[in-house]
Amino acid sequence: MTQNDKKVIISNQVFFAFIDRSHQNHGQAVAFFRYFTEEQFELYTVLFSVAATYQDLQDHIGLSIARNWLKSIFLGNIQIAYPDEATIKAAIKLITSTYNYNITIDQAVMNVVADKKGIPFIATFEFFPFFFGIKPFTLPL
Repeated sequence: MTQNDKKVIISNQVFFAFIDRSHQNHGQAVAFFRYFTEEQFELYTVLFSVAATYQDLQDHIGLSIARNWLKSIFLGNIQIAYPDEATIKAAIKLITSTYNYNITIDQAVMNVVADKKGIPFIATFEFFPFFFGIKPFTLPL
């Protein structure tokens, strides 16, 4: 794997599973972050995922955990992509031109950001339509 391949966008499902020890994908999320650290991946997320994770943590675990997570995200080394107007327009175009998939705005934004920044992977646990040659992140065997 080249250094250019060591970039990944992390979705809100992975963040939530990492924090919630009772989540069915907690072990997988822990393994993802361990691998990202060991292999020195550049970690990215999008603002939509930050907002969704914060809301999920607040609703299901508690406000103090949600705030602590938010603080760690802003003080940590995960780069947050703040979508500009061009990114939003490209995401809307992707949604409105893709009739075979039910794609959400955050999924579309993640695909557009990954394409613009040359990020080859998106780490997620949900059904996720991938575009522009972007692939789901999976741990190597």
